[in-house]
Amino acid sequence: MQKRVLNYRATWNFNDSLAASNENITGNFYPVNSALTMMTVDNTRILSISNDRSQSASAIEAGEIQFMQNRRIPADDGYGMGEILDEKDEFGNGIRVPATYYFYLDNQDNQKMQKAIQVK
Repeated sequence: MQKRVLNYRATWNFNDSLAASNENITGNFYPVNSALTMMTVDNTRILSISNDRSQSASAIEAGEIQFMQNRRIPADDGYGMGEILDEKDEFGNGIRVPATYYFYLDNQDNQKMQKAIQVK
């Protein structure tokens, strides 16, 4: 696992104007191949989410985690793909990607809770 800090890059200046723009969102999504872990500021609670496929994820807002399964855009965004990102099934509908996430929550009292859910 690699530590990530919201609105921070060691290699370049992530200034306040970028943090206030949409770059805040795109600049804070990171690849997640197997799991994502978050801790509270006082290190009393930890939340881990394990995914069953490579995705990207972010925590833009406090207490909120977002996983991105598929990106769909109606036109080329000019950021390197050179094509639209709009995968469709045989009926012309956007594809669905069922995924399973495993949640692990722990606090300093060692009361543990685990749960697996199926997202459709």
